[in-house]
Amino acid sequence: MQEERVLPAFVRLGYVAAVRWLTDPSFARQLVPRLEQSAGGKMPRYYQVLLKGKFKDDVPTETTYVLSRILH
Repeated sequence: MQEERVLPAFVRLGYVAAVRWLTDPSFARQLVPRLEQSAGGKMPRYYQVLLKGKFKDDVPTETTYVLSRILH
């Protein structure tokens, strides 16, 4: 079964930072446990994540986790 990921962002730069959080193992190691904890121990199928990013010359230099919520 193929799954589709939707990654909306208000600016193109935010999209780049969000994709890094879902594809870079070091960021995923921070995100996945938080989502699993919120969902009772297993990875939720649907969720939203709010990230805070800093950019220099249109390049993300710092992205931090702010909060997340499980969608039902």
